[in-house]
Amino acid sequence: MTSNLVVAETYALARRALGHGVALRWLDGLDINLVFQTEGDHGEVCKLLARYHDKEFSYTDALSFVLMERLGVPTAFTFDAHFRQYGVEVLP
Repeated sequence: MTSNLVVAETYALARRALGHGVALRWLDGLDINLVFQTEGDHGEVCKLLARYHDKEFSYTDALSFVLMERLGVPTAFTFDAHFRQYGVEVLP
C-alpha cells in the first residue's frame, strides 16, 4: 500500500528522469492498494509537522507516518532516511 501523494511524487520523478511515456506506463501499470488521506489525516499531519519542527519531514513523509499509524502498518519499504528518524521500522 501507499498514498496517492507518494504516487504523485514518484510519477513526477520518473517523468523528469525517464520521460513522459515511461512514467505514464508505470502509472497505468500500478497495481497497489492506494490510500487517500482524510480531512482528519490532514489535521494530524499539521500537528506532526509542528511537533517535529527540528526535522525536515515533507508533507508526504508526515502523511505516510500518519497513515501508517492509523492503519497499523509497522514497517515501510523506503530509502528515505526520514522514516528512520521518525522511528519507523524500515526495509531494506
